[in-house]
Amino acid sequence: MIKNYIKFYLTCLFVLVSHTLTAQLEASHWLHTANKGYKFTESSIDTYDYTQDLGNMLDYKWVLQSTMSDAAGNLLFYHLNGAVYNSNHQQMPNGDVLGLFHVSNPGGVLHHDTIKSLIVPHPGNSDLFYVFYPHGPVHASSLKLSYSVIDMSLNGGLGDVTSVKNILLINEFNGELEAVFGANGIDVILILVDQFTNHIKTFFIDSSGINNTPVLTKQIFPFNRAENRNKISISPDGKKLAINDYSGANNTFEQDLLVYDFDSSTGLISNEILLHRTSINTNEIFSTLRMEFSSNSNYLYLYGAFVQHMNGSFISSEEKIARYNLSTVTANSLPSPILSLTGSNLVFYYSTMELAIDGKIYVYNFSVSSSIPLSVIDNPDSDTIETTRHYKKCDFEYSYDGDFDFLRSPPNVIKSYLKKDFSYSNVCDGDLVEFQSSLPPHFDTFLWRFGERNSISTLENPSYQYSSVGDYVVTLEASSSTTGETYIDSRGITIQKNLIANDIDDYILCDEDDDGVENFNLLTRSSLLTDADWDINFYFYESQEDLENDNPIVEPGNYSNLSNPQEIFVKLIPECGGDCIEEDTTSFDIGLIEYPEVFLEPIYYLCEDEELILELPPGYDEYNWSNGDTTSTATITSTGNYFVEVVYENNGGACSVVIEFEVLSRDASVDVEVRDFTLNDNSIRVSVDGDDFYEYSLDGITYQNSNVFTNLPIGEYTVYVRDTDGCFTISLDVVMLFYPRFFTPNGDGFNDNWQVINGNFATSNIVSIFDRYGKLLTSFSTDSVGWDGTSNGVPLPSSDYWFTMKREDGSISKGHFTLKR
Repeated sequence: MIKNYIKFYLTCLFVLVSHTLTAQLEASHWLHTANKGYKFTESSIDTYDYTQDLGNMLDYKWVLQSTMSDAAGNLLFYHLNGAVYNSNHQQMPNGDVLGLFHVSNPGGVLHHDTIKSLIVPHPGNSDLFYVFYPHGPVHASSLKLSYSVIDMSLNGGLGDVTSVKNILLINEFNGELEAVFGANGIDVILILVDQFTNHIKTFFIDSSGINNTPVLTKQIFPFNRAENRNKISISPDGKKLAINDYSGANNTFEQDLLVYDFDSSTGLISNEILLHRTSINTNEIFSTLRMEFSSNSNYLYLYGAFVQHMNGSFISSEEKIARYNLSTVTANSLPSPILSLTGSNLVFYYSTMELAIDGKIYVYNFSVSSSIPLSVIDNPDSDTIETTRHYKKCDFEYSYDGDFDFLRSPPNVIKSYLKKDFSYSNVCDGDLVEFQSSLPPHFDTFLWRFGERNSISTLENPSYQYSSVGDYVVTLEASSSTTGETYIDSRGITIQKNLIANDIDDYILCDEDDDGVENFNLLTRSSLLTDADWDINFYFYESQEDLENDNPIVEPGNYSNLSNPQEIFVKLIPECGGDCIEEDTTSFDIGLIEYPEVFLEPIYYLCEDEELILELPPGYDEYNWSNGDTTSTATITSTGNYFVEVVYENNGGACSVVIEFEVLSRDASVDVEVRDFTLNDNSIRVSVDGDDFYEYSLDGITYQNSNVFTNLPIGEYTVYVRDTDGCFTISLDVVMLFYPRFFTPNGDGFNDNWQVINGNFATSNIVSIFDRYGKLLTSFSTDSVGWDGTSNGVPLPSSDYWFTMKREDGSISKGHFTLKR
């Protein structure tokens, strides 16, 4: 963003001129070779996919990237993959072969994340832009720096490269480019390292073009491109220049980290401060790989490693992000560590760190694993950065395709676009956010708009508490009564949730085996332990001591309790987060309770026109009968299949049992077996097809438990069967059959016919008469008059005769009798 403060003087008359400075979004777009784009605003980031026409560049590998948008954040064009592309991601007609790296040795490795192109506007023509880019063979000892001019009025407003193309500026160049606006806010100062002279040089670009005569700023160690370290970094306000003067010659690993005041009027530096000097002979050093200023230019962030030596020998190293507070820094001191950098297969020499227009610093932790996390320092301007969490931004990941030459690096932009003139601290939900202006002292009128309704302040450094978490845009309007200058700028602020572990109910299971031990899946408590909507890792511990010693339960998904009840301790650690997302701890109890002890028969019988009352032990918490009853007693009025659920609650848990049963009607089928054909030794056996207990009687008065009646004389009987519950009585008539031992068919009217006694009650029985030789004489039914002692009308003589009687059930009874004349 361009924000400057200009005074105009006329001879003998001081005239106040209003000069308004507004936020600009020229550095809004970051593009990657994976056809993934990020669009930044002051308060948000949107991702998008794009399809790039590679034109005739398919035979090469390249990574240079710079972008340019208009003041509203609309993409104009970009330099990527050795060519220039318009806003439709089409290569400009004359936009090929700009900064090409030819891969003459594919087996080599190019440390190219510090090698970038850069787009700057032409100070004298709003349609023209310069594109600066390194070029040369991958493994050359040095690169060349050339430039071309883009005219956005060409090609129907989509732009094209003019005839000013591939103009050599520096013959030996280390690949780094920085730029800021000059003191007038219009001219551009280009800052680079001339590898031939080992000098840092500045070039001025004004309305007349590029001044090819550079300003020599600082001589440095001879450059070794294989070390892949930042050499220079300019602050967004254009007032500080950091120099990482490193030499790996003779394995001395000497490094001076320096910061200077930078004069944007002359391009010269002054007031050297040696921040840190490293050497293999120094016991504790910080070896710097990357440098980046905060948006308010107060802090210098470093990406590198704290290294321990002993007597010149390497002991250990730990990769960290660290920083210097430039307002309080002392010479030759170690930076303040911010956070250790850990990850899977990280390659630190390929990682990058870049400030964006939202005021945040984004760190590409390069990894040869399947994904590369984009990490974020949310509020690098804050004085309380020590409490700021450096974290993986969950919604920013892209795949690594296994080719180092397709390293995704952030774009290079004019650092002035990233300048912020106010900062804030304390962004957790419920905090009082502190805002601080860093405008020059002559600004004396302030109006803050905090992004909520009716939320304003006229203080220079106000405080404000937001009503809820979320993204807000804060705007500062300021003016100077002495110079007439006005200032307007906006930046985003995210009020973040606090990670607070919830107090949850006890985790209760039913004791299946009544042995006091069960397997608990502690992971099922995770969703209850926090309301956070980001990824959380949960660690469970058996004791407070285990928690303090970080000795978690190995299998929390299958944990057997040690006691009943037992306290479980939990630590919540976020995978992603921000300033407010620190780890938290809590605990909950696990325990066992017994099942309800209830019993019902599987089958019950319902008497006709009666109710069945079932009762369970009282005292349990719920009784849910399938007929709708909700007490320990149920009234059943119809047959069918039923169930009851009984619930026992204790210590926040509940155990239940479900019992199914069937209600049948009270009926039974009765079968009577009669043993007769004796005079006084007949019997009756009663069989009942039913599931109850029954009693039996022959007179309906006196009942017995036995179903057999014996020693019965011949005659007619009624058999009675009843259930012991008194629900029903069934009666059945039976007859004892017998036969006469003789008969006298002499026509006197007495015993003239032979027939089975009581045979008239068994009408389906058939009697057959035989003589002593087995000759069949006649057959008749037992309900007939019987046999008159003749055969074919001829009276038979006195003698013994035999008979068979075939009963209705198929059984046959036999006997013999005497015919007397």
